[in-house]
Amino acid sequence: MLGETAADFVRGTLTVSSVEVVGEVATNDGGPITAAAGEQLVVIRTHFVNKGTATVDLSCSGVPDWYIQVFDTEQRELAQVFETYRIPGNPECNHQMLSGQEADWTLVFRAVEGATPRVFQITDSR
Repeated sequence: MLGETAADFVRGTLTVSSVEVVGEVATNDGGPITAAAGEQLVVIRTHFVNKGTATVDLSCSGVPDWYIQVFDTEQRELAQVFETYRIPGNPECNHQMLSGQEADWTLVFRAVEGATPRVFQITDSR
């Protein structure tokens, strides 16, 4: 399973602090994000530091030029849930992080039930 690790890129540093497999994730708006039948949710808690010169909107746009993927032990790609603005503790949508600012950022991915997350991969397209 994924352990604590940090990736250091021109845009920023992302440190993975925990990974958890759950059936649902609480939200700010009352209705949880729930796993569909035959699926589970993988919650990855991270900490991001904006080291670039541009602003970053983690919850609505993500980090510019980063493509984030997660794979399980069977090399199957997990599907990112793009509703991070709904997760307590995440920055609000359109909160522009300035250079040097940092924030906790929780990501959620859909996986096949019983899958074990193994690889957290960031591709910087620049």
